[in-house]
Order: sequence, then C-alpha cells, then structure tokens
Amino acid sequence: MADTVWLNGRIVCGAQARLPVTDRGLLYGDGLLDTLRIYECHPFMLTQHLARLKRSARALGIPLRGDTAFWRRAIARLLDANRMDSGAVRLTLTRGTAPGLYPPQRPTPTTFLQIRAIDPALPRRQRRGVAVRVVPFARGPAMLAEHKTLAYLPAVLAQREARRHRAFDGLYSNEDGSVTEATTANLFVIHRGRLVTPARDILPGVARGLVLQLARDMGIGIDLQPISRATLRGAGEIFLTSSVVEVLPVCRVDDRPVATGTPGPLTRALQAAYAESVSQARGRKV
Repeated sequence: MADTVWLNGRIVCGAQARLPVTDRGLLYGDGLLDTLRIYECHPFMLTQHLARLKRSARALGIPLRGDTAFWRRAIARLLDANRMDSGAVRLTLTRGTAPGLYPPQRPTPTTFLQIRAIDPALPRRQRRGVAVRVVPFARGPAMLAEHKTLAYLPAVLAQREARRHRAFDGLYSNEDGSVTEATTANLFVIHRGRLVTPARDILPGVARGLVLQLARDMGIGIDLQPISRATLRGAGEIFLTSSVVEVLPVCRVDDRPVATGTPGPLTRALQAAYAESVSQARGRKV
C-alpha cells in the first residue's frame, strides 16, 4: 500500500492514521469494501462499483455518504497525495464504533481509501496464465455471498493453501462439490464452446458483469449455472475476472493442465475486448 490514505475526508500519513480499537470493522468484521482499478487517473467503472457497495450497505444498514462525484474527488486527492496516476484503490466502510455486538441504530461509519501499485508480474501472468487450487470450503454463508464484507479469513486460508501448492489462488467449493469463485475473482470456464459461470453463492463482480456483456456482444453462448468438478476438469479454457486482474487465464488446476496448458482463443479474445473497454472509457473520461 502507498504511504498516504484518505480517512473520513482527511488525507493522512498511513503510519499515523488511527482507528479506535472499538471500531466494529476490527472487532466483528462489521463492514464492507470495494476495490477498483485506476488507469492514468481514471477510476474504471466507478459508478458500478459504488452501486454495488451501496446495495450492500443498504442491506446491512450501514450509511455510505457521497455520490460518484464525491468519491471521484476523494480518489483524485488520494492519487495526488501519493503522486500516483494508476493502481488499485480500496474503499473500506465500517459501521464505526459501538459497545457490544448489537449494532447501533444510528451508526457513525468509518470510511477510508487506500491505493497500491499493480503487481508488476500481472502482465506476465495475463500472457502465460496461472495455476489455481480447489480448497475444501466455501467463502462464507450463502446469505452474505453477494456482499463484499470484511470477513476475509476464508480468503486468507484459501490463499495460504494455494501458495503451499505453488498456485496463484484458491477456488472455493461448496458441500455439493461445485466450484464457485476464487478468493478475489470470479470464475469462468469454456465448456463445449460455451461460457459457463456460477450465478449463485458468488460475489457479483463488476468485471464479471462487463465480461458477460462483452461475451454477449461477441456472440458467445453463456450458461449461468454451477460449475462441477467434472466440468472444471473437462474445460477447454478457464479464466478469472476481477477489476484488478481483469481477465486472467488459468492454465493449471490442482496440478493438472487445462487443455493444452496455455491460454485459449476465447480467453484471448475477451482479454482484448476488456482492454478495448478500458481504452474507450478512458477516452470518454466517465
């Protein structure tokens, strides 16, 4: 993470930023987050990210102030303070402080922005693909699947398990054996020429939504359905999507190569279409 953060409307040094030990985000994971890419000072799909965050905030009863223009200005201040024009910005929202487990009726939320540089290894991974590992547990309870909460312990454990096997990321699995998503990305497979991705028990990613629209525009057939282990093993192509990694090919699953072990043509086509969407958005400055 960069040195300077935006905390409750103020730009402060990250080392000097302070949250009370009674903050409910720290004590109970009582909060939400969202992460978006910045391309040369342009926050890509900011409106969509805020819409998702606000839906979750309403569902959980946590106030989130500010419209798109407000958060665009806040991100611009953060970029300027860190002398950066590109990276990944994380917006964190907690319910604030209150004693006891029961949430306050009128919370005073904590909000902060952080920015980090994009991993310089990402372009190489996008070209060559990555390995993933299926882990024997889900991301969390189904009732919270569509919300990006601060409860990231399953992701920590899945990442640890994946790295232990020299894989880039872990894939969550349900009790029925279906595979749902990665720790910070959505999952897609190409099976019998069609694009397959789960519709339930997942976080509805902003990048996922864009890729689905791009696939429709390209005439690719889409199946919104669970992905079984058998489908995963027999996939012609697999890729992950998130605002940070964009479209990331998967070339190995549990030490088994995916088809030829190299990124496939549909994955490459969607990578190109995604890059074009970024380029067009930067040109429109929206």
